[in-house]
Amino acid sequence: MSGTRGDVHGAQRWLPYHPPSVPREPVVPALTLPQLLDQVAGRFGDAPALSFFGTTVSYGSLRGRVEHLASALHRLEVRPGDRVALVLPNCPQLVTALFAVLRIGGVVVPLNPLAAPDELRHRLVDSGADVVICSGTALAAVQRASEQAAVREVLVTDLVDGLDRAARLRLRRPGRADDRRLLPPRVKPTGGARRLADVTRNAGLLPPPVPVAADDVAVIAYTAGTTGVPHPVRLTHRNLLANGYQLGWWIPDARPGREVTLGVLPLFHPYGLTLCLGMTVLLAGRLVLLPGFDQRQVLATIESEAPTWFPGVPALFRALVDNRQLRAERTTSLRVGFCIGARLPVATAEAYERLTGSRLVEAYGLCEAPVTHAAPVTEPRRDGSAGVPLPLTDARVVDPVGSRACSAGQVGELVVRGPQLSAGGDRTVDGFLRTGDLAVMDADGFCTLLGPVADAIRVRGRGWCGPGEVEDVIAALPQVARVAVVDGARAGLVAFVQPARGADLDEEDVRTACGRQLPPSLVPARVEVRAALPLSGVGAVLRRPLREEAKGFPAVRKAPAVRKAVPAKKTGAKKTAAVEKTAAKRTAKKKSAAADPGVAQTGQREPVRRPARSPVEKDPVEKDPA
Repeated sequence: MSGTRGDVHGAQRWLPYHPPSVPREPVVPALTLPQLLDQVAGRFGDAPALSFFGTTVSYGSLRGRVEHLASALHRLEVRPGDRVALVLPNCPQLVTALFAVLRIGGVVVPLNPLAAPDELRHRLVDSGADVVICSGTALAAVQRASEQAAVREVLVTDLVDGLDRAARLRLRRPGRADDRRLLPPRVKPTGGARRLADVTRNAGLLPPPVPVAADDVAVIAYTAGTTGVPHPVRLTHRNLLANGYQLGWWIPDARPGREVTLGVLPLFHPYGLTLCLGMTVLLAGRLVLLPGFDQRQVLATIESEAPTWFPGVPALFRALVDNRQLRAERTTSLRVGFCIGARLPVATAEAYERLTGSRLVEAYGLCEAPVTHAAPVTEPRRDGSAGVPLPLTDARVVDPVGSRACSAGQVGELVVRGPQLSAGGDRTVDGFLRTGDLAVMDADGFCTLLGPVADAIRVRGRGWCGPGEVEDVIAALPQVARVAVVDGARAGLVAFVQPARGADLDEEDVRTACGRQLPPSLVPARVEVRAALPLSGVGAVLRRPLREEAKGFPAVRKAPAVRKAVPAKKTGAKKTAAVEKTAAKRTAKKKSAAADPGVAQTGQREPVRRPARSPVEKDPVEKDPA
């Protein structure tokens, strides 16, 4: 079978750190996602595929549901290449709809069910979606968004529709109040919308087979606009399948048919599609779906469903660490957690591993390439590192304003290449995708992410620095919950800080901590304490609106007066020598005047020479705007 084969490059110095479960010559089969589901259902038909509030769906049943919905969509004249928007939280209907659309050659446009109508309208118009499947709670927003879009059919479903009859009856019990709160009641369709269940009830025969290739577009995902303007990303079947294989190889003791994934990451984001859905289906595991992050529900689900894998974002793991109910005896089933979406604070990782007894692996990716790096499960933790490139993935660090390769330990922009990368994007001449993120790669190939290139800091004598170096210092303060440091242009570095719950945080606390541990050029010129910071759908801080706000702040005219840990020695060698030479000349003249009687008798004073201003005074904010 044809597929993607890995080339062993001598320059890939990280290969010795790949887990032993990675094949020596890894190959990704040229399959589509529906073909993968068919293969898994053929071997593990009776194995559980999905769990949702007490309802379990087997792989055989899931394939039957997919075929049934695919037939209904075909009757609605959904044809190959047509866009179908899924505005749903994590639920069985989302998984069924995704595979059904792909089975008939359609393209899935997953959207955030909590998005505002204006955001939905832009994505519906931009993608050209003409059929929308949404939840009842998102129906009103979808209908308002559809007024200016070419949507011809809106199908609505509710979370309770994903439960079987026994599970719905159990919801009525007195002890299930939390579950009822997370499962809102049914919403009556209005404005021409129809119930999804009514459409599929009389679906009829299976649709005719549609030829779908591995390189056909499967998903159009929209970036969250964390660092720039949101834009669509076209991911093929091969992109998503390759990432699933890469992650499946990464777990040394993965057990086909026995793994259980806690599906809290939203499936409308590529992180959730790969780390939760794709990786689980590939290994015939069971995906436990939760429609949102609720701490009590997450802990109760860990106890009742015994998941082995737990993908999440730093804010999620931080919230669990702060929860007093998190104890090792409640989390004995967990083996590996994947943390993606933002930098993982070392304190959070250590506390989580101590409290759960499981390994928390930091990973890195972006919408154009869901997961490209991960820390090896079999290697000791390297604090702050997002790990090494996954199998079949190549990466390097280049100068942010060019393509010159950086040496080990030098800060630059991370560029990546591999089968999980979507087409398009800003590429280098040799096909590497520019990620827009600053990174430093050590001699072994381990990468540490330092923040977006848009907020890069040019420090004299050190080269490029990233905001992550400043954020790490601020995030270590116990009073801080979230932080984002951005380049405010004339306003200098601006730190936006969200205090921890119940904490009293002052601006000077932040600047003093930075002044003790960082050089003056990396101390924020301004600290903005906010009750909350804007977040993306996966909990990452949206930097773009913060950066735009910071650019409107007044210009910095002098360096912040903070206590410094190291005496400022910001002069170059030549300037230092010139200052010392001038001082030496002045001293020599004074000695000469005292020794020469003629000069002493004239009564003329030596002209006053003011000492040269130090370079620190000349350039108080030592930073070139990125």
